[in-house]
Amino acid sequence: MDLGLRAAIGAGVAFTTAAVIVVPNQKQKDAAALDMFEKPFKQCSPEEAKAAEFKAGHQRWKNFFEHSVSPITRRLPGANNPIVNPYEGAEPAAGGDEDD
Repeated sequence: MDLGLRAAIGAGVAFTTAAVIVVPNQKQKDAAALDMFEKPFKQCSPEEAKAAEFKAGHQRWKNFFEHSVSPITRRLPGANNPIVNPYEGAEPAAGGDEDD
């Protein structure tokens, strides 16, 4: 197997994995549209639909990171080092949205 084929397969696997993690399903799009515009996804204008889809994808990525990646990285050696994690234990900035 030559290097070009290996690189193409690796890029394809990375792209597919990222798509599976980030691309929201219809139920998540509907939930985001109801939260933002108080109407189902199918009744939204194209701009509203795009915004709701982006919000659903962002929420999906955030949930993946918080539940799958962050717990692993916090157990690695040096995770409590103030140089590695300077904001650990810091209060959120004024006006910041903790639920975002």
